[in-house]
Amino acid sequence: MYRPDELQASDPDTVLGLDLSGMKLDRVPDSILVFTNLKYLDLSRNKLNTLPEFLDSLKTLETLDISRNRIDVFPLVITRLQALKVLKANRNDFDRLPDAIRYNTSLEFIDLWDTPVGIYPDGFYTLKSLRKVDLSGIRFGPTFQKALQERMPWVDFVMDEPCDCME
Repeated sequence: MYRPDELQASDPDTVLGLDLSGMKLDRVPDSILVFTNLKYLDLSRNKLNTLPEFLDSLKTLETLDISRNRIDVFPLVITRLQALKVLKANRNDFDRLPDAIRYNTSLEFIDLWDTPVGIYPDGFYTLKSLRKVDLSGIRFGPTFQKALQERMPWVDFVMDEPCDCME
């Protein structure tokens, strides 16, 4: 895993991981496109509102961490990352996943801890590679929790105790 200050002496083709966390970025630098073999990209703890469309050119990206940003709409560019296996998107502000998430067929783990996602489209339920989803910190009633687990019995859902809220 490389930090930006360590990249000057590196061959871009050998860089597999890039850590841009906690840099107070309000946009993703397009200079990351030189890292054509990138498998891991950490953009956590920044000030990002969205992700750029050029991210879909990172064809080998397997892990994307966008946790603790200011993203209020799920970035559709994520649905075009075909090799993505791990998505960490906790502590953001979006409240729904797009139906296009169905195209993330390699996705194995989604971390949505403390992100107020309450809408899960049909495309979400087609993710057969998905093994674990962290939904802790989100308030769901018992009926919704049970329905979610019944629709995706192959997934290990991490959830808080059901609330007594209306469903």
